[in-house]
Amino acid sequence: MHVSWRDLAAQCAATLWSHKLRSALAAFGIAWGIASLLLLASIGEGFLQAQKKQFDRIGENLIFFWPGRVLFGQGTRAGARPVFFNGGDFETVERECSLVKKVTPVVGRSNVRMSTATNNANFGVAGVLPSYFEIRTAPLQAGRLITAADSDQRRQVAVVGDEIRRALFAGRSPLEETLYINRLPFTVVGVLQRVGEARSPVNLSAYLPFRTAQQFFPTPGSPDPDPINNFVLQPVDPERNHETIAQVRRVLARRHGFGPHDKDAVDGWDGIEAYRQVQVVVGVMNFFLGGVGAATLLLGAVGVMNLMLVTVAERTVEIGVRKAAGAASADILMQFFLESVYLTFGAGALGFLGGWTVTGILARLPFPDGFGAPVITAKLALLGLVVLAAVAIASALYPAQRAAAVAPAEALRSEL
Repeated sequence: MHVSWRDLAAQCAATLWSHKLRSALAAFGIAWGIASLLLLASIGEGFLQAQKKQFDRIGENLIFFWPGRVLFGQGTRAGARPVFFNGGDFETVERECSLVKKVTPVVGRSNVRMSTATNNANFGVAGVLPSYFEIRTAPLQAGRLITAADSDQRRQVAVVGDEIRRALFAGRSPLEETLYINRLPFTVVGVLQRVGEARSPVNLSAYLPFRTAQQFFPTPGSPDPDPINNFVLQPVDPERNHETIAQVRRVLARRHGFGPHDKDAVDGWDGIEAYRQVQVVVGVMNFFLGGVGAATLLLGAVGVMNLMLVTVAERTVEIGVRKAAGAASADILMQFFLESVYLTFGAGALGFLGGWTVTGILARLPFPDGFGAPVITAKLALLGLVVLAAVAIASALYPAQRAAAVAPAEALRSEL
């Protein structure tokens, strides 16, 4: 004797109506738990995506190296000698470091006076090779980028960031205009797109040919005729970033006469490791925030289970009559199981709707750079469905088994 889906839905509605307060509390627990789980997880996902954008604005899988100081005494900088990078360092790293995919040098200065016929302001200059634009995020808006010929011939040309364009060339195109940098004339041959916020180095820099910048803006204090300020590289395998750093350090240590483990001699920033740390922080945050939603869901599941156990007790006679009429235990189990699942998924659907609505409202609010709006991805939605299904099964299974285990004779005797 099977129950139709229509009868099952009607019976489920009757069960909920007969225990309105208890049903409402159980449904609220499920709905609030799912909404909390989605909302809290989406906050973490939004933050992670915002951080990923921040890293992408710098470049993909980048590691930076800056020169430091070699200490003569332990724990003191007294008598330390500075380390100065040079073009030979970059070339040796490029030639000998098998774990390095691409590497590019940078030379330049910050806070340099720039002017046009109508405006003036202070910005940074960076001397780069064409390879710089292959690994750093500096998309071209108009004109062209620095070429190898520009560097080899020490041409006085420049590619300017968006803030320089706004400040010094307001209302007109900078292309083919003359930009004076420390009173030296440079022809603007390219303009970069805006990257992130105004304070981004890409927006605040004028990019010059590498050899031109070495000539006019050498590293202060460097005794080397081929100076570089720093260099940037991409590893062949981002998962081997630590090995890559160690390999580069060994090359630099050999060239500059310091220990390969001397962290003061060479400074750096590992963008790959930094992003991993962000992922760990977000993972921990999601674990604790998700625990809040999971705890609420657990309470809702207990409420559903309690509601269905009460229903089973109240419908003992009905179960006995159905069994006496030939209903199999599997039919009874399935009916009560599906009633619990109906209740759980109905409340869960409201939770999904509520979580999605609140997330959509929050997404319209302004967020500071690096803190993105909550985002419900397909992965999070699937996670919510899996958790909801697990809760539905867990809360429905025991009451359904209790109902299926009712003996017809005892059930009918209880009516007497």
